[in-house]
Amino acid sequence: MRSGRYVQQIEGYQSFIPNPLPPEPLNVDWDMQELLSKADRALQRPLLYLSYYFKKNKQQYYDHLQAIRDQDSWEEWLKFFIMGVYAVSTEATRKARAIIQMREKHREIVNSFSTHALPLLEYLFENPVINVNSVSDDLSLTYSTANRLIAAFEEQGILSNISNTARNRVYLYKQYLELFDTY
Repeated sequence: MRSGRYVQQIEGYQSFIPNPLPPEPLNVDWDMQELLSKADRALQRPLLYLSYYFKKNKQQYYDHLQAIRDQDSWEEWLKFFIMGVYAVSTEATRKARAIIQMREKHREIVNSFSTHALPLLEYLFENPVINVNSVSDDLSLTYSTANRLIAAFEEQGILSNISNTARNRVYLYKQYLELFDTY
């Protein structure tokens, strides 16, 4: 039994249009309730990239969608989906905590530099790839002040010069970006 219908499209293609979700009242068993509870506890703020979970579990994703079409298996799909929400939200929570911990550590390091150090650190969270001109313009600093401040951040290992040139240097807040490469 299919839970939807196929619609003919131009050039001979067909689109599957699913029926409204769910077709019948769902039986929320203990496992489903536990999964919902875990997802609710893990999700403290919306930092989720659920598409990555689906890409990582691509075959299961397609199998569950096919099972909905062929067998009207909504409950299994919802369990899979909720497991994805739980996995992604747990990882997002871990990353958020790591970012906060790193931010506090870096605040302690730069706090004594100058009055412009903390605004630069906050700026790096929105702009992790910078140059002296962008810092100078965006934080309303002289070129000389921005250059000295970036040099101090580089000396402490907070910024890395990725251009290795004497002019038009580009810096990277590498530790911050590396937090997003782990999942």
